[in-house]
Amino acid sequence: MSISANATPADAATWAAVVHSCFPDGGCFSPAVQRALHTFATTPILGWSLGPIVASFVGWSTACVVLEWVNRQPWAKRYQITYNGQPRDDAIAQTHKAVTWWQQLNRTLMFVGGPMTMIGFALNALLFPLWIPTPTTALPASLAAFAWEFALLMVTADFCLYWAHRAAHEVPLLWRFHQVHHVIGTPTAVATAYIHNVDAFVHAGPPMTICALLTCPHPVTYTIYIAYHLANAAHNHSGLDAWFLNLFTGKLLPLRTGNGHHDAHHRFANYGPHATNYGDTFVVWDWLFGSMETQQPDPTGTVCRQSTVKHAKS
Repeated sequence: MSISANATPADAATWAAVVHSCFPDGGCFSPAVQRALHTFATTPILGWSLGPIVASFVGWSTACVVLEWVNRQPWAKRYQITYNGQPRDDAIAQTHKAVTWWQQLNRTLMFVGGPMTMIGFALNALLFPLWIPTPTTALPASLAAFAWEFALLMVTADFCLYWAHRAAHEVPLLWRFHQVHHVIGTPTAVATAYIHNVDAFVHAGPPMTICALLTCPHPVTYTIYIAYHLANAAHNHSGLDAWFLNLFTGKLLPLRTGNGHHDAHHRFANYGPHATNYGDTFVVWDWLFGSMETQQPDPTGTVCRQSTVKHAKS
């Protein structure tokens, strides 16, 4: 079935119904696409390795281009997170004196598309088939199944990332590597993965593996989640608290971390043990485990909660 240039709204509605009803088996696609999807889902090197590698790069790079562009627009200055009235552009310029924009970009690219990411996902292609059943459908069983798997991945990955991030601060040996990332006092999206290779392998890799082993998702769901995760990480580092960006990344949902949460982590927790605001996606872990920043750094400073982070005047 196809939609011609003269298709009516009824035809479009019929096509949408067909797509919806066919989603479980990918039957709304051509035979060639169905075969490609089935091959992707049932071939570990594709579904658990190459697919997520490409998704990592696409998710981060797309978000980074958009966020870096927005950050440079005069109309976006009102959405920039600031502290004590200092314009964020001034704070970014100070950070660039320590680590230039190009240095941040280069190291982030080396993580997102570099050897540590490739090795990590290659190991997943060997490990996951031993535990996760091979899917019988080219796509998740249903739209509801996809949403459930995606939500489980978000929660379990963030729980694991919280403890991995906390360990990166609390364990002296790990802090030696994680402190490279904290040279960035005022980040933008390009600094998302300005991290040491050891930090990338120990801190970022295991949570993405453990969450899949715990939830056993369809490879398509996992690949889409990886793209979302990297895009969300870029947003966390953007220094932008704009409603339209928060809407797109789901930050308006209950218990989600606002961008002020992680931005303040860079501002106030550039040290090892007893740091604060480790949460990446959900704020609940910092509440539960006592790592939420509650004290002001100075009489006119801001605490790490989003509601008290100041914004530049328009």
